[in-house]
Amino acid sequence: MSAAGELSWEDGLNSFLADLDILLRSLDENGVPDGVPTYEKWKYVITSIQSSTTKFVLFFRDCPAYEDSYPFVAMLHEKLLNLVALYQIIAHGANDTLRKQLKGKVSTLLEGLSNISRELIKENQQYEQIIESTGSKDRKNQTNLPVDRLFGAVEKTLRELSLCSLDNYRAAYEELQTFSNMIKDAMKELEGALEAESTEQTETLPDPDYDDEFWDMDLSLSEAQKKVVPHCITLIKTSGGIVLQVNKVIKQNTPPKDEGLNILVEPDEKQETARQELNHFVNVAREIQHLVDDLACSIYPPQDKPKLLENAQSLVEQVQSLLHLCTKCESFEINNMDKLLSLTTNLTKPALQQLENLCDK
Repeated sequence: MSAAGELSWEDGLNSFLADLDILLRSLDENGVPDGVPTYEKWKYVITSIQSSTTKFVLFFRDCPAYEDSYPFVAMLHEKLLNLVALYQIIAHGANDTLRKQLKGKVSTLLEGLSNISRELIKENQQYEQIIESTGSKDRKNQTNLPVDRLFGAVEKTLRELSLCSLDNYRAAYEELQTFSNMIKDAMKELEGALEAESTEQTETLPDPDYDDEFWDMDLSLSEAQKKVVPHCITLIKTSGGIVLQVNKVIKQNTPPKDEGLNILVEPDEKQETARQELNHFVNVAREIQHLVDDLACSIYPPQDKPKLLENAQSLVEQVQSLLHLCTKCESFEINNMDKLLSLTTNLTKPALQQLENLCDK
């Protein structure tokens, strides 16, 4: 225990928590620090934070004196300042996708360190009880306490940060690749539902007051309900194909990693146009993926045919919006655009017409 008026390890951790809160809020600031980011600097800062975090956690687990613990707090805080500065420089020229990806990871890291600091306070406040319950200090150190699990989560975030893309093209490509995979999963799910054994279904909704009745619902389809599925698969497959084609073009136009980061920091008018077009591609592709999920869910009983048709129509409209973007963009050129437009119409129009016929019955 520290004497009255003296600073303790707890003061050091509370001060660090206040610093972390300031860093979190600074992620939303518009100021841009001086400096030129590189992948090497980014990875070096991540590695130094990992090393400093390990020392910080190990040292604070034995109720250290304030003067002994302060250097560890100051060292970790300095490394985090460097990371936030790099983030702010990159975020200034980033498209929405890259900014969101990086901000999410950096926020998770800072929040994880805050959780560790709060848990260290709890652990040290109960230090004697923990020693007594485990039998010795050595056994305490071998016990998997909450701080250990929180430290593992922070290490995972640091690994993810070290692998983050730092340019607009790669961030957009990765986001569209995620959407493509989710669309592919939805298509496989519908194919499975079509192949599954049919069952007779009633068209009554479960009682919303009884959760068990909802979870006990049989989600297999009747022969009548399956009639809409092939046309839904056609729309989903077409949607996924268009998203995939756009992503191939983004990949073809993606510059080398270091060049992509340099372009981000010092963009010209052409690159600013590309940044905005990448934002548009991602936003529309995200909406397509959400509508694919809505359409896939709407095939299941009790099948709400008007809602199913509405979801199908909305999906086709968004696919057309994405194609329209492709015809108007300046930075990305899709080969055989006329052929792609014609093919999309030839696939979606009959499928939508069939769904309209089935849903009118």
